[in-house]
Amino acid sequence: MIKWTGTRNGRQLLGIGLEEGNFRKLREGMPIFVDGTKINLPMDLLIHSGPSKEAMLTELKALGVELPPLQDWIGAEHVDPGAMVREEERNKHALAKDEIIQILPAHKWGGCLAIVSEVKSWGVLAYVTVPGSEGMPAGHAHIRLVAGDFERIGAKATYIPADGG
Repeated sequence: MIKWTGTRNGRQLLGIGLEEGNFRKLREGMPIFVDGTKINLPMDLLIHSGPSKEAMLTELKALGVELPPLQDWIGAEHVDPGAMVREEERNKHALAKDEIIQILPAHKWGGCLAIVSEVKSWGVLAYVTVPGSEGMPAGHAHIRLVAGDFERIGAKATYIPADGG
């Protein structure tokens, strides 16, 4: 099993990848507990399955879980992983060298404008020009940004300063 958090299209994303053995154990009635602190979440996760909603509620009560009134998850759905990749590919190909992007708030450089130096399969290499003295840049701060950490501004930089450092 893999557990991870990341971002996609500027929104936080939680991922739980289950291997075949995990499914076998779930079918045998063994739920999976995920310690949320291990993946920087404010809560723990319990992954379980059952033949019906009623059976799963009975299982949760047996585990001592206190539940509020439940509703079906609105917005939870099975997705085609290929569709997610195709959307990211479309976004990747829409970018070009020297294009201006803005780093999203969830990233530690959130809010900064950056210039794309190279488009990669996983995102972009970009840089922010560091101010110097007498109107000359001190250099560039280079950064790797994965898809979902930035948004297109829709303009190209017209003045590309030489890297001073």
